[in-house]
Amino acid sequence: MSIKIIIAEDELIIAKANAIMLTKLGYEVEVVKNAADVISAVKTFNPAIILMDIHFKKDQPTGIDAAKEIRKNNNVPIIFTSGNNPDGIKKLSNVSHLTKPVNIELLKQKIIEYTSDV
Repeated sequence: MSIKIIIAEDELIIAKANAIMLTKLGYEVEVVKNAADVISAVKTFNPAIILMDIHFKKDQPTGIDAAKEIRKNNNVPIIFTSGNNPDGIKKLSNVSHLTKPVNIELLKQKIIEYTSDV
């Protein structure tokens, strides 16, 4: 059984590039484009890890908002991606942060770290 990863990213080119790379590494990937979709996908896709942008389109809930909602029922590891490291993620459990553009080797290390017992 392959490890399932949700990519929550509103920039299509980034989402596709990450999905292609993770699929080539043998992971099963589902791509979503906003906070509401990632919350829903966690319930149906049952991921081992979430790779999530912090900032979605203007006037939309953030990745941090989505994580807070997900944490009400699920402690799935979340790797946040953004150009900065906001303080808001420090209050969440089982999360880490990678700065965009994401270094592929660091991402692979984080995924292995979080899924070694899956």
